[in-house]
Formats: sequence, C-alpha cells, structure tokens
Amino acid sequence: MNLDYSLFPKMESGYLIIPTPDEGLREFSDLYDRFCSAIYMASKIGGESSKYMLSNKAHSSGYTRAALAEFAGIDEFIEQHFKQLKRETYIIYKQPNPLFHIMKMLRNYNVHVAESTLSEKEINVALPSKPEETFDIKICYINNLSAEKLKQLKSAKDYSKAEIEKMITHFENAQHEFGISDLLVRGVILYSSVISRLITSR
Repeated sequence: MNLDYSLFPKMESGYLIIPTPDEGLREFSDLYDRFCSAIYMASKIGGESSKYMLSNKAHSSGYTRAALAEFAGIDEFIEQHFKQLKRETYIIYKQPNPLFHIMKMLRNYNVHVAESTLSEKEINVALPSKPEETFDIKICYINNLSAEKLKQLKSAKDYSKAEIEKMITHFENAQHEFGISDLLVRGVILYSSVISRLITSR
C-alpha cells in the first residue's frame, strides 16, 4: 500500500457555505450529482433534526453513515458508466490519499461491524474577513475510532495495524479542527478533483 500522508488535508479552515465538487465534472451530471449528494449529507452532520421522532444525535449519525456510503459507492458508479477509464486509476483502494482509504473503511465498519458514534464539542472560530471577532460553534467528531475494530474488516486485510493507526491519528487531528462534517466534505471534494482530472484529460 503506497499512501502519501502529505495529501491528507490539514484543515486550516472550515466551510461557511456548502461547497461544490470539481467544476470539471459538471457536464457529467449523474456523476456530479453523486458527489453533490455525498457533500450534502456530510454537511448535515451536526445539524438539528427537523423530525420529532429523530433525535439530533440520530440525525447526525444517520447523515454520517449516508455520506460515507455515498462516497464509497462513487468508484462503483464510475466502473459502470466510465468504462474507458482504467480501474486502477480511479478506485479508492488505489488512491495515494490516506483520507480516502479511512473513509472507505469507516463506511464498511458502519455496515459490517458496528456504528461510529459521535460526540460534540465547542470550538472558537473567526471569519477571514474579521479575524478579530471570534465566536463559538459546536462540531461533531467520531469518538470511537479503533485500529483493532477497523482491522476486523475484510477490506482492511492489506493494511497493517500500524498503517491503520497512522491513518486514525491523521483523521483524529483533522476532524478535531472543524468537525467530521467538514473533513468528510473535504475528502469528497478532493476525490472529485482526482476523478475530474481523469475524465477530462481523456
């Protein structure tokens, strides 16, 4: 496994508005919509439930699972609809960015082993236009990341425990900056840029 940890996002800033995938994908509307769906679902993590029967915690947990599932299914969609591309160039498993790998593992973990659980905390932030004015916001983060648990996955067989621990360390550091929501959004956008380069350079 040839992972490049310099590609793992540093999360030096968060999102004020929901961003869009790479613009190069806009002409491929079905694929673009897949990326948009993953971004939208990730952006809803930490929001308040609008349904009486759904707690805020269940709301955020559900959108976490949905965002990870949508992200993890994108390479399968590409395999079906962009047969001109070489599979090893776009599948998540072959990408050098470790964030893509742990996002895929977290999706499989939530489907096959157990559920990622979330906690909340407050962070102090400022707008780039007014750095002197700060305010507190609540963010969510996954609180039960475990190399032992992820190693139980069949999809983790090609990763050493040390490699998974390294991925978790980077993931932990990044998600505590602006929350799991912004980190997943960043992962989806980064993957959309990879796919855009592949498709538009044909």
